[in-house]
Amino acid sequence: MAWFDRSKFMDSTARYAGMVHPDRRTLLSLGAGAALAATGLWPAQAQDYPARPVQVLVPFAGGSASDVITRILLNRMSMSLGQAFVVDNRPGAGGNIGTAAAAHAAPDGYTLLMSTSGPLAANKSLYKELPYDPQKDLVPIGLFATLPNVIVINSRLPPKSLNELIDYAKAHPRELNYGTVGVGSSQHLAAAYFEQLTGTEITHVPYRNIAAYTPDFIAGQVRLASSSCRTSSA
Repeated sequence: MAWFDRSKFMDSTARYAGMVHPDRRTLLSLGAGAALAATGLWPAQAQDYPARPVQVLVPFAGGSASDVITRILLNRMSMSLGQAFVVDNRPGAGGNIGTAAAAHAAPDGYTLLMSTSGPLAANKSLYKELPYDPQKDLVPIGLFATLPNVIVINSRLPPKSLNELIDYAKAHPRELNYGTVGVGSSQHLAAAYFEQLTGTEITHVPYRNIAAYTPDFIAGQVRLASSSCRTSSA
């Protein structure tokens, strides 16, 4: 069996098409902290879908873990469905810019959205106002990937294990800092939870994307990084 099952995708699309109001958008969930979204399809349309190339909005920078995983999936979808799925990276505002663009797109099934737990869940609590409503404008369809978050440490620091890092952070409160891809990102929330669990105080330094903070991390200006496993190993 192929890794991407065309029949299951079409069945899911058609099933949700009959449930979603035309002003709402259908959502293909991308995983823990992430999501791929599609505009709503009606059953009659779904039979011949897709009849032309499909735009896929990714609200994160090219080369990010979410971007790479989405491209892998879309490559298999293109082979199975016989149409191109074109990625359009629109990073910024913790993923809100690209997510809003998809939420406001025409509900014809030709605009998909890859998003994460930040724009789809956490940002509703972190931002005073969002240009979209993740509960009303998007509807989950299915999970296709999950990514663990990890703490990465600059090799110049004394700690060589997680326990040593915790002890070092407790002995030097607020002296350590860590970079993430932005406020409200799954990496930020994971690091904040790490602080809460360990009783440490580490300063958060948000960046626009992984490419922006990697040079600072290597140079030692940012001493820790909270990142996805795939990005950290790249």
